[in-house]
Amino acid sequence: MKKHLAIAILLILVFAVSISIVLAETPITQSFDTIGSIVTLGRYEQDGNKENGPEEIEWVVLDVQDGKVLLLSKYGLEVKPYNTELLEITWETCSLRAWLNDDFLNEAFSAGEQSAILTTKVDNSDAQGYSGWSRYGEKNTQDKIFLLSYAEANRYLGVKLYNEDEDDDGIDTKSRVAPTEYAIKNGAWIIDEYKTADGQLTGWWWLRSPGGYQDCTANVYGDGHLSYTYVYADRTCVRPAFWLDLNAADEKDGDTTVKIHGVVYYNTKKVIPVEPDESTIVNEELPINGSMTDKKATAYAFISDEQSDDILVCLIDGEWYQFLAAERVGQP
Repeated sequence: MKKHLAIAILLILVFAVSISIVLAETPITQSFDTIGSIVTLGRYEQDGNKENGPEEIEWVVLDVQDGKVLLLSKYGLEVKPYNTELLEITWETCSLRAWLNDDFLNEAFSAGEQSAILTTKVDNSDAQGYSGWSRYGEKNTQDKIFLLSYAEANRYLGVKLYNEDEDDDGIDTKSRVAPTEYAIKNGAWIIDEYKTADGQLTGWWWLRSPGGYQDCTANVYGDGHLSYTYVYADRTCVRPAFWLDLNAADEKDGDTTVKIHGVVYYNTKKVIPVEPDESTIVNEELPINGSMTDKKATAYAFISDEQSDDILVCLIDGEWYQFLAAERVGQP
């Protein structure tokens, strides 16, 4: 009897540890509020194989301020010119800004995810550029998605201009970027001489600040130093950035519960809107308790991923939200 009891306790402990590991690895428990952490949000083609669909986008958390976080793509997601024509042009009117806030925004993020991306007053003042370079006509803009300025790249990633009089061999590799396979197939430049911290070959990536001439724009060279090139250069990578509203992601957090066939699912973590495959959706009205007593879930689905097949999503007021199915209790 004691032997059986000991085995049962051991199995319970193993199960509890397994659940905690799963929760630590799933997107639901990502550390969006921890500077330097890598999180996932949205999807975009990256492996160069469109037949298997777009891949989850990885983002580096650069800053956390009052319930919002600044995210920068970990990889060079795309290769685009700053502007499609060689013109004396600014961030306000360049073609890359238009692409980021239209095509990329709508392709990479669901409607629910877009609602959590803040519209940011982007500072394009002289202070945001390298002091030795200047370009007239820079105006502040309102953007969902933007590129980092030189000042921001310097502050968060240590980007600086190469100085022959200093020992710059030890520049922080976090300012370097590896293009995705998709970006490489589209023409992204690969520099064999330099690698990222995790050993991947690097490429150039755009900043939004002016370059050394009126028809040039700043970028980060493969070694991590500040550089610039003509605005119509078509082999430089794009690293989108944006501010995410964690309060929007937390809107349905807390003591919210969903009951399905007698099983109560507790939502105790931050949630990001998701959209399940239509074939997995079960249409059925469900009671919502706790902090959402005035709402109903009209459909639900279970999402499978590499770590767990126990992620519940519910359609609430027209948007899909994740719940921690792993914390279910109350089987009748």
